[in-house]
Amino acid sequence: MPVLVGVDLGTTKITSIAVDASSGEIVAIGSATNDANITSDADRARSRSEWQAEKIFAAACRCLAQMSQQLGSKVSDVAGIGVTGQQHGMVLVDAELRPVSPLINWQDRRALDRMPDSDLTWLEAARAAIGHEAWHRTGCWLHPGFMAVTLFELAERHALPASSRALFIMDYFTAALTGQPPITEPSCAGSSGVFDVRLRDWNDDAIKALGLSPSLFPEVREANELVGRLTEEHARSTGLPAGTPVFAAIGDHQASFLGSVADRRNSVLVNVGTGAQVAMFTDGVEFVAPIELRPFPCGGNLLSNVGLAGG
Repeated sequence: MPVLVGVDLGTTKITSIAVDASSGEIVAIGSATNDANITSDADRARSRSEWQAEKIFAAACRCLAQMSQQLGSKVSDVAGIGVTGQQHGMVLVDAELRPVSPLINWQDRRALDRMPDSDLTWLEAARAAIGHEAWHRTGCWLHPGFMAVTLFELAERHALPASSRALFIMDYFTAALTGQPPITEPSCAGSSGVFDVRLRDWNDDAIKALGLSPSLFPEVREANELVGRLTEEHARSTGLPAGTPVFAAIGDHQASFLGSVADRRNSVLVNVGTGAQVAMFTDGVEFVAPIELRPFPCGGNLLSNVGLAGG
């Protein structure tokens, strides 16, 4: 029977599971603590949050290898790999997919620093630049840790490496697994703060208003589309068959809804963890702040009320 593999690149833990596609039974699992945080003590005191993307990739491959070993002969039945992970943050890569920045993740609060010679924070300046009505198109307000705000701050400080591209950590992972150009998917791209949730594509007006180039952002594809196939190199490092299809990664909020809700049109998901969310599915695009409209894989959206639950 076909076996489906899922990988979650979480902030505290990285996990991979293998599921029997016929029964839904979890038949193997691998997990590891995410110990890729490289933030110095001084930077932690300034509310920075920086991580080594290559170390996250290596840990995820080890999880897959652990899972593959448990599968034994069933590893040849693996039919595809799906990926999810932490949203909002970003890592810059060069044309060879080599990271040229740390992963600056969703916990980073540098956007709340004052701009030089200004009374505005980077966040306030970014919100003003895209306009206070932009949330109608982007589905959300800009917040600290969002890809677009971090890129705005780096660009204003002339700290964006030439010809680099901005990726979510799970998009870096799928591109590296396959050796293919990076792509992103609407449920991930929606967490950037500059994605048009109505068109399901980048909001070029918002991107340009922040002084950024659209070339910074990867192509958008839906979740049922291939990124590519597992390379020979990473088949060896993961124990999975070379050529295994790798699909576009999806956001962790949407993945939790998919995994928890059987009847999406008649159910509400409540999650209380490090982050807390209440979410319901809609086929429409109408919403009222502070509710966010978050793209759902392959069509539709989630009406989401989100926040932190930590004490």
